[in-house]
Amino acid sequence: MDRILTILDTSGIQDYIFASNRMRENIGASYLVAEATETWLKEALSRIGALIDPLSDQGLEHIPQAPAELVYAGGGNAAILFRARTDAVNFVTAYSRTLIRNAPGLPIKVIHHAFSWDNDAFGGETGAFNTAMRQLRSTPPSWSPGALAGLSVTVACRSTGLPAVDFDPDETGRSVSALVLAQVRESVRKKADERLKTFLRRDPDDPNAPDPLDEYSFSRDFDDLGRSRDDVSYIAVIHADGNGIGKRFRDCITEHDQAGVGSRTCITKLRKLSNAVNAVGTTALRNTIQQRLLPALKEPHFRDFVHNLPQDDEGKPILPVRPLVYGGDDVTIVCDGRLGLTLATAFLEEFAQATETSPSEPATAGTEAKSAQTAETLPGGPATASAGIAIVKSHYPFSRAYELSAELTRSAKDYGKPKQAAHGEPQEAPKAALDWHIAISGISADLEQLRERDYAVPSIGGSLVLRPVLLEPDPTLPAARSWPFVRDVIETLKDGAEWRERRNKVIALREALRGGPDEVRRFRIRYGLEHIRLSNAPEDDVGWIDAPNESPRSRSLYFDAIELIDLYLAIPDQPVSQP
Repeated sequence: MDRILTILDTSGIQDYIFASNRMRENIGASYLVAEATETWLKEALSRIGALIDPLSDQGLEHIPQAPAELVYAGGGNAAILFRARTDAVNFVTAYSRTLIRNAPGLPIKVIHHAFSWDNDAFGGETGAFNTAMRQLRSTPPSWSPGALAGLSVTVACRSTGLPAVDFDPDETGRSVSALVLAQVRESVRKKADERLKTFLRRDPDDPNAPDPLDEYSFSRDFDDLGRSRDDVSYIAVIHADGNGIGKRFRDCITEHDQAGVGSRTCITKLRKLSNAVNAVGTTALRNTIQQRLLPALKEPHFRDFVHNLPQDDEGKPILPVRPLVYGGDDVTIVCDGRLGLTLATAFLEEFAQATETSPSEPATAGTEAKSAQTAETLPGGPATASAGIAIVKSHYPFSRAYELSAELTRSAKDYGKPKQAAHGEPQEAPKAALDWHIAISGISADLEQLRERDYAVPSIGGSLVLRPVLLEPDPTLPAARSWPFVRDVIETLKDGAEWRERRNKVIALREALRGGPDEVRRFRIRYGLEHIRLSNAPEDDVGWIDAPNESPRSRSLYFDAIELIDLYLAIPDQPVSQP
């Protein structure tokens, strides 16, 4: 039996979503990508005939009348098995027309790979899937927005530089390309809000059930996030990604290199893994908002924060967070700058918890039972995620802020990577970690250059930053290289008796840290703080820690916390049950 494996990749979706500095365009682009990889893809498949339930273990060999089988869809790509090449071509034709009509400018790559179900393996290093993926990587997009920029006198789009086709419906005289025009349509923005609200609701299956989200509306502008009266406005761009999830997909493919039944086993496991990862990401983000953020906004220490939230035209406060990419283990969130670290750590905790929840345990408050039962369906067992948080001014170039958050995520993931296991010993699992950067200026440089320029202390060969740090302490590393240490120092500087009313001391400590351990000792004597400790770290008296086997070797214990004093609002460490 011959099969056609068709793989689609909406390549460059990050550029498509995050290229604009206007949130309403980012929101529209994110919604269109979700529609392209979910709704429109399945609609185009349905036009060629009855499809196999993607939650089923059955395949084309079990249902002769089915023309196609969706192997998986997620992360901007999809794999589909067709019985006939004609059906595969007809599907791609219909799908491409939908994209061109509804999401112009979204590049797509497609590969059709023929193989024998009885004689050729779907999995394995040389199997159909990996062969098709190698072909896909070497194939340019079928179409890109700049391929035919303009043939005559044109007006440039104010967002993309592409030829404009119309004017922005909300801004008179602002020329926009077809790409942007599709993103800013009011119908698209409304559907994007509806999709997000449904996704985040405690009970997505009952849109009429009362929900804490009903008290808020969603932001459509960066100025609606992080805005405090008479203060500089900061937003945080959080990019989180599952640790080792890609390896689990690769292992799922390569471990099954047999044809026929072996191919069916490979496809079933691949499909289950994709569904499980989506369930984990959904549960983690929903719980972060529903069980961590919304209850915190009712707490007394958030009173001033909530009072200053912008309101929509109906007088509803605007929620200070907006997920832009969500639904799997790769998540991008924009929020008030003061919530960046606390939401990122909450998401990482919820992500790990979603992979550890036992099917025999009851779902926690506000969590769908079906979403809580993920441990048994996540091949490889519990997993972690890492995050990068770029804290920038609200008018900072957003594409650069996203790139910085993605770079910070890579830095965090590298720090959380397990050490090389000795021969014969099991490999450790990746650890959850986070890294962050506060961008005061719009200077563009990579992370290493930024850290060298702003945080290096050449006189002692040290660095002012502890970050990246692990989400939880590791007994093999200094306790200071963990988020709880940084958080505890922030809280001590905010509420400690010697510090909360003496901001001048905090500023003096920050400058003393720039001078190294000797300057910190002099600072303590000058302010009579010889016996006041900020932490339980043995190096507390000099404010610097020795970090063996790292470069730079010396790191400041407190500079990170001092930077975050005005950019950190705590939410509960544990989920809060709601009636």
